[in-house]
Amino acid sequence: MVLFEGTDELIAKAKSELISKTIGTDKKLKQLVDTYSNLVIAGVEDMASYKVVEKGAKDLKKLRIGIDKYRKDLTAPALKWQKELKAEADKMIAIVQPLEQSLIEKKSAIDDAKKAAEEKLFTKRCKLLADNGYQLAGEFYICGALQISVKQITTLETEEFDFYVNEGDKELKRQKAEQERKDAEAKALQERLDALDKREAEIAAREAKLAEKETEIDAQSSALEQTYEKIEKHTEIDDSKKSDTANETVIPEKKSVPPKSEKAGRFLKHDELEQPEEKQFDAFGDEINQYVGGYFAGFEDMKSRIISLLKSNKKIKRSELVQFIQSQKFDDDVVKS
Repeated sequence: MVLFEGTDELIAKAKSELISKTIGTDKKLKQLVDTYSNLVIAGVEDMASYKVVEKGAKDLKKLRIGIDKYRKDLTAPALKWQKELKAEADKMIAIVQPLEQSLIEKKSAIDDAKKAAEEKLFTKRCKLLADNGYQLAGEFYICGALQISVKQITTLETEEFDFYVNEGDKELKRQKAEQERKDAEAKALQERLDALDKREAEIAAREAKLAEKETEIDAQSSALEQTYEKIEKHTEIDDSKKSDTANETVIPEKKSVPPKSEKAGRFLKHDELEQPEEKQFDAFGDEINQYVGGYFAGFEDMKSRIISLLKSNKKIKRSELVQFIQSQKFDDDVVKS
């Protein structure tokens, strides 16, 4: 918008008037420059040149002041107009600005309320997602095959967001059920392993007890052999007493019972057991106790036979006695009792 008609012409006219009223013409201004720019003072004694320079400085000062004064005279109306226009503008701004600020504050209050509501909704929905199986990974909340961008959390419609929450809840329950199943299986397996370890320890204890009893039997057998050696050393049997009757001395009948090695072979190894383990372990435990007792009873029976043999009239060699002892087997009735 042009404030004055023919502004450019007015400016050109004002310039021309400023020159004509102060210097005259542009040609005179050039002559003035040529005259005063070449003045030189040769030295302190060159008073003529000094006075010319002094007068020139005074003339130029007067000219400068005249130019500035006339410029002010030319611009005075414009400055007055500018000042009055600015004052009117300030008056109008003083009325408009408070209204503007009031509206800004009202808008800001709504914007702040919307922002607070959005933040509250964001926090609420993030918690719902986390509570229903979603985990934050970068810019997304993920649950199984489902994912929601963080930027979408407050822009999704309620129905659409509820769909994600419900699907996440289903996935969370599925994962929980799967974990509970795995935990239950692990617990059941551990209980079975504990039971096997317990039964294994019981079998080991019973086997140790059996080994201890067998050691006692071996010790008694050794003692019996030593007794026989003493009898053989200090007892003399008259060869003249040999007779057909003595030769007919009846050695107690041997009754068969499965050898210890066969008996021991009846116990299965731990890793060969089949379900149910508890019944098998109990049966084998009872069998172990049965045969341990049977061995002791059989040993007493065998010892009686040996003593009867030694008291007979027949002279028996040591090798024959050892062979007799090794050939004896426990009475089945005694073992089973």
